[in-house]
Amino acid sequence: MSVLNDDAAAEIPILSSFALPEDDYLRRYLSAKKFYSLFFVAIYVFVLFAGQNLMKNRKPLPLSKAFLVWNIVLALFSIGGALSVFPEFWTTLKEDGIFESYCNTKQHYYEGYLGFWVFLFHASKLFELGDTLFLVGRKRPVIFLHWYHHCTVLMYTWFTYDVEQGARRWGVFMNYFIHAFMYTYYAMKSARWQCPKFLAPFITTMQIAQFLVGSFFCLHVLYVDHFSTNRIDAPPSCQSPLTPTLVAVAIYFTYFILFGRFFYESYIDKTSSKNKLIDRPVQICSENGNGVTNGYKNGNVSTFDSKKRD
Repeated sequence: MSVLNDDAAAEIPILSSFALPEDDYLRRYLSAKKFYSLFFVAIYVFVLFAGQNLMKNRKPLPLSKAFLVWNIVLALFSIGGALSVFPEFWTTLKEDGIFESYCNTKQHYYEGYLGFWVFLFHASKLFELGDTLFLVGRKRPVIFLHWYHHCTVLMYTWFTYDVEQGARRWGVFMNYFIHAFMYTYYAMKSARWQCPKFLAPFITTMQIAQFLVGSFFCLHVLYVDHFSTNRIDAPPSCQSPLTPTLVAVAIYFTYFILFGRFFYESYIDKTSSKNKLIDRPVQICSENGNGVTNGYKNGNVSTFDSKKRD
């Protein structure tokens, strides 16, 4: 059975040069601070709506260059994270099989090289709130999915950082991987590069697939550990806590509904009234704009871009 270790990352010496000590300090620290996430979310929501009200009668702030740098930094960070956790992810999947890959909880999530990148994954959810500040400052609409997604991800990741969950292996890798595409796409748009038309729907499809995969894994673990009448089939390593896993399923379900609705309105329902709020499509990355990623909608209606530019 595989465990998380530094050997799988030896092929990436630059990335593997970072490591956490083996005293579980950050695990204990963030566990003690998890309720701070509620405070950060409260401040975030206040700043969001107060900022929108403050900007109502003001011109958009000139943040285009800063937004480009922001997206480049997050793109590079996500690429680094994906490259860093992939070797162990792939090794476990290949050697132990798919079931063990999301049920095996005998891992060192909180120390060494991989622990460093898992910690950064959780910590980054706080810094990603900055996405919204750029939207507010540039007077872009902030849809419910955008801020709901940011709030719930921050709270869940901080509250469950110290919870042993085998499915975290998949969650961390998938999120890093998709964000690598997503923030690269945003950087390209910010730089006003021509983007392939398929890229936005492709990213949205990956996000929806992530929610489906995560939901399936969590539901299977719940069944095996808590509801199966034949508990003998459950390996000792697949002992998921009931409440965090149920919450994960509930959150995944809401994401699937909201992102699915976005996908439908952006790529299928061309007559949606929400796609007619501006008088001409955005033309930064394609003739008709692009779809929905992470709560940014860029079609005939755009919450990421608009015909007014900084």
